[in-house]
Amino acid sequence: MTKTWYYGFFYTHEWMDDVHVTVAFKYLVMKAQEYGLTQPFAVIDSLFVSLLKKEYDNYLGKRKTFDEAALNSLVLKPILGAVPELEGRWAQCDYVYMPINTGNHWILAVLDISEKCIRLYDSNHKGKTICHTKPYLPCLQTLLPKVMDKVEVYKERKMPEMGDDVLGIVNVNDCPQQQDAVSCGVFIVRMAEHLMMGMGVDEVDIAGIESFRKKIATEVLLYANRSAQGAEH
Repeated sequence: MTKTWYYGFFYTHEWMDDVHVTVAFKYLVMKAQEYGLTQPFAVIDSLFVSLLKKEYDNYLGKRKTFDEAALNSLVLKPILGAVPELEGRWAQCDYVYMPINTGNHWILAVLDISEKCIRLYDSNHKGKTICHTKPYLPCLQTLLPKVMDKVEVYKERKMPEMGDDVLGIVNVNDCPQQQDAVSCGVFIVRMAEHLMMGMGVDEVDIAGIESFRKKIATEVLLYANRSAQGAEH
């Protein structure tokens, strides 16, 4: 990671890019392990939903069958727990935290595995959350359940599989709202952290969001430096 990358992570007037958000979510996993949080959860990187959408588009364009679209290894690996820094296997989790980059805005989607629904958390909704996420909902509602059935997520949980059912969508209305055009990235990280701790997103301290971003960036830098020093010895 370059100094420029860390500056973009640290300074609050900068947009958090895909790598910033992915690193921040991996940071949440690390902190959850450190503090012994009991909620069984997993996260995905910021490109997962885009990849899922690409496979769904391949199906719509008749370049792949639905079964072929559901077998992309980069989609399957995190579901099977084969990416350790993203935490556990979905069959053993209650929630999966999914950042969605809509192009110029970040939205947090949380898959509730038992309830078979996805909750959307938007820090700048203005009644447009569904509009923001519309291009991504078909792949999340229809292809993702097929992928989960392929790897027997529900079968392992001794629950009915999805079959031809779709995941429900719940638009959460009490999300904290950002006061600028660029802080959506850190808001989804903060909301995810609260939910992982069993808290409500309405408890997010909006006034402290800038300090939270700087704290994450600083701790990630310190961790990277410690890891680099350890590798030298």
